[in-house]
Amino acid sequence: MVSQFRPNSWKNFWRDSGLGEGDRLNCMFDALLCFHVSMNLNDFRCCCTAVCECLCIRHSACCLRGAPYKQVGLTTNTANGEYCRLSAPCCDCAIIPPRLLCGRASQFFCLYSTGALPFDDEYLPEPVCAYYFASCWPRIGCCVTPPRSKALDKLLNPGLEHIEALGSGPEREEMERNNIALEMYKRKNSDDGMEKMDNMEHMDVV
Repeated sequence: MVSQFRPNSWKNFWRDSGLGEGDRLNCMFDALLCFHVSMNLNDFRCCCTAVCECLCIRHSACCLRGAPYKQVGLTTNTANGEYCRLSAPCCDCAIIPPRLLCGRASQFFCLYSTGALPFDDEYLPEPVCAYYFASCWPRIGCCVTPPRSKALDKLLNPGLEHIEALGSGPEREEMERNNIALEMYKRKNSDDGMEKMDNMEHMDVV
C-alpha cells in the first residue's frame, strides 16, 4: 500500500523532496556570473531597500516599514570612506574612493538581488550561475542557497555595521543581544501598529 504524501507546510515539502542543498525557502532564482536574484520566503519584508556603488558614487534608499530615518543634511565620514554625503529621510548619495566598477544589493518584498564587478567580498565574492531555480555554480542542484552578501546583511540590519565595528568583548555581545531582541519584537508586533516600538526603550534583554 502506497502512503499518501501530505506535506504539512512548504518547509516540509522542500525538506522531504531531497532537491538541492541548503535552505529551500532561500534560493537563487536567476544568476549569471557576477549578479543573482534570489527568493527568500523566510524573510518577507514590506516594501524595498537598496544600496549601489558605481566608481566614486554610492547611493542607498530605504522604504522598509519600521526602518530608521536617515540623518538629513550634508556630512563627511572619512573613517567610513565617504568624502561627503547628502542625505534625505529615505535616501542618500555619497562620494567615495572608487574601488568597484559597480556593486549592488537590494530587496523587494521576498526578492533579493546582489552583484559586483569585479567580484567583491562585500557584495558578491564568487561567480554564480542559475536559471529558474536550477543552479550549476557554485553548487549543482535545485533551489540552492545563494552566497552570503555582507552588503545585503547590513542593508536589512542597520545596527550590524556598528556591531562589527565593536570587535569582540562584552559590549559587542550586549549589542548583539539587543539587536536580536529588537528584531524579534518588530516581527512579533508588526501587525499591531508602529506605536508599540516606543516601548523598546524600556524592554529588558536577558
